[in-house]
Amino acid sequence: MLCLGGSSARDFSGVYNEKGQAIAAKNNFMDCGEGRDVCSLRLPGSQLELLRLLKKAGKPVISLLIQGRTYLIDEVMALSDAVIIVWYPGQEGPRAVADTLFGKLNCFGRLPVSVPNSSSALPVCYNRRPMPNGYIDLNSLSDYPFGSGVNYSKVKY
Repeated sequence: MLCLGGSSARDFSGVYNEKGQAIAAKNNFMDCGEGRDVCSLRLPGSQLELLRLLKKAGKPVISLLIQGRTYLIDEVMALSDAVIIVWYPGQEGPRAVADTLFGKLNCFGRLPVSVPNSSSALPVCYNRRPMPNGYIDLNSLSDYPFGSGVNYSKVKY
């Protein structure tokens, strides 16, 4: 199992305004939260390189994506044997993930958002018509639209 993603851990050495928005922070790993906008949707740091190395070693990989915003996950999906997006799961999240992986819980899930396949595709809205002509070099704005996922029954939106 490989945990990938970002963090909303507050950098208490940073400078924040009265609303809690970051003005200056030393911790660049915090990529989600008030005042923590980023221009790239790629996973931070060397996470993809680690995933590539594990896959090259021939190991089966279950990737857990811990996130408060969407990332571009095309390469994660291609290299992983399974992917579970757990968002920010809270203090009981690890127990729920373990219970799911070991078959104690019925494994199902649906995306509550659309995951864009390019930073340029933003915004990706589940409840709006797509652009009439779209982009010439992009077939769709999302490979994983709102409601995608695994389930044991038929779901219609």
